[in-house]
Amino acid sequence: MFKKNNSSKIVLGTLLLVLAIMVGGFTFAYWASGIEGNDTSSSGEVQIGSGKVATTVVEVDDYLAEDEYLVPVGRATASSESTAVESVTLTFDVVWTSEISNTATGVEGSLKVSVDTVLIDGSATYASLVNIAGVNNYQDTAIIVDGAAVTVTLTVTLTEPSDKAAYTAIATKSIVITFDFEVTV
Repeated sequence: MFKKNNSSKIVLGTLLLVLAIMVGGFTFAYWASGIEGNDTSSSGEVQIGSGKVATTVVEVDDYLAEDEYLVPVGRATASSESTAVESVTLTFDVVWTSEISNTATGVEGSLKVSVDTVLIDGSATYASLVNIAGVNNYQDTAIIVDGAAVTVTLTVTLTEPSDKAAYTAIATKSIVITFDFEVTV
């Protein structure tokens, strides 16, 4: 009595597939945001999707007072700079928020922090002289969507150069560190 129409089945199937993709895409749109530096210098805000990496670039000089200089560990008292410091503390408050209000609240993810690059005066030649303590503390840190911030604290120090060429290449030069913040579910 009723004739089956194959084209209407194809249209209906396509519409259902598009609807499923849209609903799934909005349901799982988790975002991390609000990676900010400490009070002396903010590294800005970075947003990443779950399973992706947020990159933030830090210039170590921004964390020093105007007249301070970072010197190798154990050399502050021997430095010609009266305001030499042997370490710089970097602090980031990492907040993971959902893009669509209340869609993922309470979901637990894993925060991982890593160092992507270290440059001294734009070069990686002597990057091995820059030490960043604390990165290993944030390899599988619990973070909750729309939960409290996870405070990431890292300490930057310098190793004393072994020769005059290395010393000349790093003394009073800008140190720029690129960090990756990753949240996975």
